[in-house]
Amino acid sequence: MIAGGDEERVSLLCYLLRIYRYRVLTAHSAAAASKAFDGVACVDLLLVVWPLDGARKLLKSSKAVRCPVLVVAYDEAFLAFGPQVDSALFRDHCSSREVLDRVKVMSARKR
Repeated sequence: MIAGGDEERVSLLCYLLRIYRYRVLTAHSAAAASKAFDGVACVDLLLVVWPLDGARKLLKSSKAVRCPVLVVAYDEAFLAFGPQVDSALFRDHCSSREVLDRVKVMSARKR
């Protein structure tokens, strides 16, 4: 699942992952993403495009179902959430290949 308020970035990441045959759910708000954890959807990895309003509740929901969290951010503001974030990439310093590699490793770790 990709959650983020930046629709352009979320769409780009969604397209990138679908090219490599990942099934992708998208949410443009933390509330919409939280519903997926409460519903029937099985989520292997939560990719958060930072910043995201309501992220604290979303991260708690993801940890309740033991879903790994990857954050893609501009800055280090998300570090306040500490152990709720499993891994992070910085937008200005990562390529599409690095995002794909990290998703591959983290989604395989869940299975």
